[in-house]
Amino acid sequence: MFQKIQQILNKWFSIPRFILLVVLFFLILLIGIWNSLPFFLEWGIKGAAKDNGFPDFQMKVAQLDPWKTKILNLSTGTDQNLLEISQVDILYDPASVALGEINAISMSGISAKVDIGEHILNSKESSNESSFSETFNMIQDLLSPPPLSYLRIRDSSVTLLDNNKSRNIDFLAKIDFLENLTHLLWEADYNGTSIIGEFNLSREENSTFASTQIQINNTAGLIDEVFSDPRLRKMIPQEFKLSTGNIFLDGLTRIVPDGLIDTFLELNGTDFSIGWGDHNFSIPKSIFFITPESINNWIVNSYLNLSNEDNLDAEEIHLKVTKNGTNMDLNGGISYLKTNNKFPPLELHGLRFPTINFDMSNPSKIPYGEEKKFSFQEFSYDDNFFRLYNGNISFLFTQDRNVNLRMFPIDAALLELGISFVQFSYFGIVDIDQFPQIKMPQTISGRRVISGDEVLLEDLALIFRTQDLNHVLIDMLTLTLGNTILEMRPANMIVEIPENDFGKICFQFDKSSLVLPNEEISIFGLDGEIRFNSLDPLETNGSQTLIFESCQLGDIEIVDGNFSFQILQDGSFLINHGIAKLYDGEIGFSESRFNLYADDMLINTVINKMNGQEIANLVEGIDLDINGSFSGRVPFSNQGGNWDFQGGFLQLDPNANAKLSYKSNGFLTNGIQEGTEEFKRMQMTEMALKNLELDSLRLSFEVDGEQRQILGSIRGKSTIKKNTEVSLDYRPKIIAGLSEIMHKLNLNKLGL
Repeated sequence: MFQKIQQILNKWFSIPRFILLVVLFFLILLIGIWNSLPFFLEWGIKGAAKDNGFPDFQMKVAQLDPWKTKILNLSTGTDQNLLEISQVDILYDPASVALGEINAISMSGISAKVDIGEHILNSKESSNESSFSETFNMIQDLLSPPPLSYLRIRDSSVTLLDNNKSRNIDFLAKIDFLENLTHLLWEADYNGTSIIGEFNLSREENSTFASTQIQINNTAGLIDEVFSDPRLRKMIPQEFKLSTGNIFLDGLTRIVPDGLIDTFLELNGTDFSIGWGDHNFSIPKSIFFITPESINNWIVNSYLNLSNEDNLDAEEIHLKVTKNGTNMDLNGGISYLKTNNKFPPLELHGLRFPTINFDMSNPSKIPYGEEKKFSFQEFSYDDNFFRLYNGNISFLFTQDRNVNLRMFPIDAALLELGISFVQFSYFGIVDIDQFPQIKMPQTISGRRVISGDEVLLEDLALIFRTQDLNHVLIDMLTLTLGNTILEMRPANMIVEIPENDFGKICFQFDKSSLVLPNEEISIFGLDGEIRFNSLDPLETNGSQTLIFESCQLGDIEIVDGNFSFQILQDGSFLINHGIAKLYDGEIGFSESRFNLYADDMLINTVINKMNGQEIANLVEGIDLDINGSFSGRVPFSNQGGNWDFQGGFLQLDPNANAKLSYKSNGFLTNGIQEGTEEFKRMQMTEMALKNLELDSLRLSFEVDGEQRQILGSIRGKSTIKKNTEVSLDYRPKIIAGLSEIMHKLNLNKLGL
């Protein structure tokens, strides 16, 4: 039996067959081990995860070969902090694996949940040299020859959990790891906001740099989240609103063991809208340059355009903010600003702000005792109706909460009227707590006002105060018109400026004074108002009335004056009524009119019970005494620049004691042959006029074509030589026009 078995073995067993069996055994064993590698890999990773505090870690190795490893359904964490990855592909080759290198890792379907909670808002930034030094070393290791060349993340999302609210962010990323360069491209979408970013870490010689570019399109989703979060909303003023826009961020910094240095950020914004109360503003373009040195030391330069529908348009607004510790400086300017409709109609070019200092430990502190200056190239009001050139304005805060304002000499113009203002300046003190009421006097002065080549006025000085933005109190006004000096001391005038219609301005007088010293004209106690419907064309709001206590014309004083007038749109100046006391009687105007833009004029002069002797004293070259008062009216006209009277009369008021004494000194008999009846009659008339008890006296101003004459009628009784009583009815006739009459008047007594 044994021999039979031995024969069979000798027949089947040989060295080649043995070797084949051994190889087959090891092959089967290797296949078994290779097929078991995914199991051992899963078992090893799960064990390591459990040892490191992830007991619920799950994964499945779907593929493992010398060139690729595929892991499916990786997950760890709880519902509040959950991480899931649908698929992980690891690409390599046997040679690189032997060197500890991996070509690429691709992750698909990352889904993470993170509970951010309150710690995001309450966390305090902590930075020290040792912690950042560790970060710096990690960056240096990352920029060394990397074990991984490429990392890709696709179709992934993270859900942020906060106070029972969830916010989902979809994202993807591409990272290239090269020696001395790490390059990251990423995209994210959050609540309709699209974010595209690029980040680079690089090393050049002994310096390490980080740069980034981030583009955020349609920021509405981010803005809604901020404004809907109650913790953040309470930090934002209720009046403030912010709408959608686009942001582009470009940044560069140098990384050193102690932190970040030489940092520069550029932030561009487009198509933003902001609101404050009822006002909405659009910011079509803005740019910010940020150079931070630390959290307490940084500089921000910003440039932006701003508009508010058709109400405001501002271009190239520049603001520079410099923070150094607790000190903050602010300055800048506006290249162009135009306001209209809801705002005053202003246009401003080249506005420059002064540097304003703030102490952030006491932000409400006012920089007392520091003069600050604004400047501008050009300022215009109401579509270039009024314009200022090259202005400089300064302000200075004082300890008593007043601000000293000063406008240095400046030129201005009323372009439509062709009027220029030369070297005008302003100085005033304003109480901050009482503004817009200004109780302290403000001063405006100017060298001259010019219309074309004509100087309208010179040496203007104006002192005023304000009740509010619509009422200006004029305390003093002086100026020179040609050779005439005008002074209002005190002016006691209130200028009322309606809020919505400058043309309806009103001038109110309260015991005002008006003096023309060179002309010896003074008006005191002026009361009343002049209220306009329009300044262009000039029109008053119906009839206006002014009264005055006294008016001094040379040696003549007119008192208790009352003047009523009206200006129409066509330039007609209507005098409704005017009266004042003069020479124990009254002088004034009845209905009269003239045109402000033409020479035609009709003035109806009225005299009532005026002392006849005072009237007689105005006539030069006559020796006349008269006891009695006169009344009457004399119309004057001006046509084509020529003055004339248009009829009228003066007559003696009824008075039993009226007397006249006129010493003609032979004037009435001059040229008449002595001894004739006419000579005797005129001689008797001369004697009667020396002592005449008047029954009546009338002077009539007659117009007969081109001829002007004065017809007199003198009636009365007189006692002449030898106690002879005669009755006189004398009717003189004088051929004279207004110019001849004016030539005979003693105008010095009228102050003319």
